[in-house]
Amino acid sequence: MSARRVSVAVAAFALLASTACNEVDRTRWKARLGASDAQRALGERFAAGDGVERNLDEAFAWLEKAAGSGSVAAQLRLVALYGERAGPDDAARAERWLRAAAEAGDAHAQAMLADRILAGGGDSAEAAKWIERAAEAGDPRGQLEQARRLAREGGKDAEVLDLITRSAQQGDADAAWELARAGARGAAGIDAEATQRWLLAAAEAGQPAAEHALGDRYAAGNGVERDFAQARTWYERSASQGYAPAQEALGFAYQTGRGADVIPTEAAKWYRLAAEQKQPASMNQLGLLYALGLLPDEETAEQISFYTTSSGQHVSDVAEQLEKVAAVARKNNDRHAVEWYRRAAEAGFTPAIANLAKMIEKGRGTDADPAEALRLYQRAAEQGDAVALAEMARRYSRGDGVAKDPEASLRALQGAAEAGHTQAQIMLATMYASGTGVAADSAQAAKWFRAALDAGAEDAEVPYGTLLATGDGITRDDAAARALFEKAAKRGDAAAQWSLGRFAEEGRGGMTADPREAIKWWKLAAQQGQPYAQAKLGMAYVYGKGTPTNYVEGYAWLAASDVPDAKVLVQEMEKKMPPSLIAKGKKLADERRALREPKPPAPKS
Repeated sequence: MSARRVSVAVAAFALLASTACNEVDRTRWKARLGASDAQRALGERFAAGDGVERNLDEAFAWLEKAAGSGSVAAQLRLVALYGERAGPDDAARAERWLRAAAEAGDAHAQAMLADRILAGGGDSAEAAKWIERAAEAGDPRGQLEQARRLAREGGKDAEVLDLITRSAQQGDADAAWELARAGARGAAGIDAEATQRWLLAAAEAGQPAAEHALGDRYAAGNGVERDFAQARTWYERSASQGYAPAQEALGFAYQTGRGADVIPTEAAKWYRLAAEQKQPASMNQLGLLYALGLLPDEETAEQISFYTTSSGQHVSDVAEQLEKVAAVARKNNDRHAVEWYRRAAEAGFTPAIANLAKMIEKGRGTDADPAEALRLYQRAAEQGDAVALAEMARRYSRGDGVAKDPEASLRALQGAAEAGHTQAQIMLATMYASGTGVAADSAQAAKWFRAALDAGAEDAEVPYGTLLATGDGITRDDAAARALFEKAAKRGDAAAQWSLGRFAEEGRGGMTADPREAIKWWKLAAQQGQPYAQAKLGMAYVYGKGTPTNYVEGYAWLAASDVPDAKVLVQEMEKKMPPSLIAKGKKLADERRALREPKPPAPKS
């Protein structure tokens, strides 16, 4: 190779190396020569610190040059950068370049400009003009806003829906959410499958209200298989974007353990975030967590930790000190509970009014004030709160703080039952079943027992099962009655065990008639003092049905029952039994009669 060729090759290599190493310089020179693309690129480099030291002043200078030369991309980048910096005059600068981009025909800029005009309380007619232009150009946000405008002005539903659909098909999350909401309202052309599809699309695109709604669907099993863990996942996504209803739902998940571990402090964290956004239900739940003593008291936390982990001190001394500190913690928690209940009540959340009344009535966290508590209960009851209505029903029934008024008590009890208070439903059903305070009405009794049962009240299982077994006020259904009796009997309910024994004796509800199975259930009920089970068990021993004959056992159980018919049989047995066996039977009867005496409540841990 000649010297000339070597020289040319070296020069070419040097030029290539220089080109590769000085890309920023090349961009800078092109920008200085007036190339708008280079000016925008150089501005972006300075904004990002890409190949140069980050310098926003330089970034703005170069982007302004490019924007002034008509670069729409530079104009929109300036809108974003001015919005991020938010200096004294930056809003005006951002709007100037946004208008320039919109006037240059950029559909996205046109939609953005319309949003800004409306958000700032500007000329709605001008905003409508930009929305229409953006929609005509196919911008998804413009199409959605045009649809909303037409809907407000009474436009045709089909035209509105078409615009929203076109926007959603281009990936606009808000449009997809609008379609999901329309489908949930029963809009024509959006069936359940399409509703779910659009809801999922909106949620997966990060639309917070859609994420929350999808969480609700999983929590309720609405259109999807019920899955609390999935519900919590969607609540978390929405809550992390600051969507208050999702923060509240997430707090409830951590409070109840539905889809999450029960962590009261985590529940409180999310409730507080929602409460900061004026969610009164979250304020109420915070009050409840404090009232239940489920949140640590900051003032005494270190002392409690010290005493619970203390070593080298006498156990009684530690226990005494711990109880003193714990008492302070309880008072502090009650005070916090009252504070949150008051905030929720002042925000108009009715359940919080009843909760506050309870705290004031008992003097927890505040001075006891029976008159104020009554006023709050009455106020909450007037607003339809179930707890307050049940409380007023009790007060009118007993004349507690108010004049005794059976009719007012019944009205309040009915209101509480209709508002979903399960104990009120059971009480009202019992009244209709027995004809106490109302005309006996088995159908009404069945209705209210069923309502309580549907709400999960275990106390309604046996009485409703009994109505099913008798067909009193409801269609007789032995199989359904047996299922309820079995559920309650396995839980230890004596009345259910007695009833299940009858079913086994008679072979009802799909059971095979089996005296031994009947005795098994009657024994369990009799040992809890159930008188009719004691009588049945006694008769089984006397007549040898399902068990070997044993007159002493039979006598003892029959006598213990104090059932009228059993007394007659006991008297007949005493005519035939030897005195020594009667004495033995009486002694056993006294012991078994005592089984019916109420047991003292278990000590609180």
